[in-house]
Amino acid sequence: MTPQKYKIKVGESLTIGLPRIPITRYTEYLKLQKEKQGDLDCFIEELEPELGEGFLLPRQIIGRAVCPGRIHIILSAKDSISGETIPGVEPLDILVEVQDK
Repeated sequence: MTPQKYKIKVGESLTIGLPRIPITRYTEYLKLQKEKQGDLDCFIEELEPELGEGFLLPRQIIGRAVCPGRIHIILSAKDSISGETIPGVEPLDILVEVQDK
């Protein structure tokens, strides 16, 4: 799993677009489980605007750099009913490096 890398400076905002997944009978109960590792306080996420019906998954991650550090945000595809990992779907690893001004 090769991470998507982003470098920003303290005080900057960042919007990360996530892959779009069409809603089908196979993805109807799909959810993205988010795990964070590293300097958790260096990048603060904002809530994504409410999109209404038909949008079950987040489409982007929006956040602001607060202090220098590195954070990994790992998104894994899970079945929302059973909680099981969806086979054959590699987790999405996002690395955000926050640098001093």
